Amino acid sequence: MKMKGHSKGDGMYWLHPDGESHSNAFLAYCDMTSYNGGWTMCYTTHEYAKPRTEVKYNFTFPYGTDGYRTNCNNIKFTEIMFIDHETGGKAYFTRRSQTPIKAADTGYRYNNGSVYGLWDGVLPDGLGASNYTYHSYQLLICDHPFFSGFFVSGYTHCYKHCDSWCGDRRSCYFRTASTNRWYKGVAFNENGHRPLSNRLISVGLR
Repeated sequence: MKMKGHSKGDGMYWLHPDGESHSNAFLAYCDMTSYNGGWTMCYTTHEYAKPRTEVKYNFTFPYGTDGYRTNCNNIKFTEIMFIDHETGGKAYFTRRSQTPIKAADTGYRYNNGSVYGLWDGVLPDGLGASNYTYHSYQLLICDHPFFSGFFVSGYTHCYKHCDSWCGDRRSCYFRTASTNRWYKGVAFNENGHRPLSNRLISVGLR
């Protein structure tokens, strides 16, 4: 949208994931400001998220309250962004191979982060220097009883699975809550292999 010169700032846009066809068009909230803009915002949550099935923006729960719910299943992307609404911090990650992926391509059925390869992190806006900038990262896209949502964390000694996080107590995590009580809460730029408090974060793709 932004690359075609149609940007009118942050807000709602009609998206056409299959090109010019209007039959599959849907409304989505787009962030046209952060990191030069062009982000399709998939969801905002303070707890759990199910981006495979929670796909409709609800005008009665606008951004900042219960957040966007946008169908990102067929959005091609090479970058993912996380926003921490408590601190204003932002961070994004870019796929090293630069080959676009779609969540729907796998049907969320893969449980291994190696499917998406390694990613590079960009220093978050609003945060000081962080050791996470020195790591390689991995992405998980999950619809698993243990965890669902988009999940980025440091690559340490193995690729994580949706239900097995390699015992990684060292790297930084960006994730929503797990259904397991030992991994409740939301992580943004902190180790998430432990229970955390709930906080409002958003996830966007481009």
